[in-house]
Amino acid sequence: MGWGKEEQRRERRRPVDLVGLAFRPDGSRSVVEVSDISFEGCQFTGDKFGPQEALRLVIPDRGEMDAKVRWASNGKIGACFDSAEGLEGAVSTRERKALNQIRSLNYGSGRVFGRRGLA
Repeated sequence: MGWGKEEQRRERRRPVDLVGLAFRPDGSRSVVEVSDISFEGCQFTGDKFGPQEALRLVIPDRGEMDAKVRWASNGKIGACFDSAEGLEGAVSTRERKALNQIRSLNYGSGRVFGRRGLA
């Protein structure tokens, strides 16, 4: 499950508590909960994803990133981003509606700046 020597993380990941969407290439989507993140990747829980599976991770008000699953174990998924920059592609109206619903989960109920319990 661990990272190989050539795949070791270059940056420490920051603990977060964010809700987002993961889109598969076939257009299906899954709600995910991101637990840590860096410019290079993240760890999340949600639907089952397989190693090397490509996805687009969308976190409301944080950005969109193309990513590839590096590992999956015990309901947790580790992914690395294809680019450190967010995508500039437009999000469809249907996707926007779902993202607006998730946005309230990230900023309601005490979730501010990605951490639960901060005022």
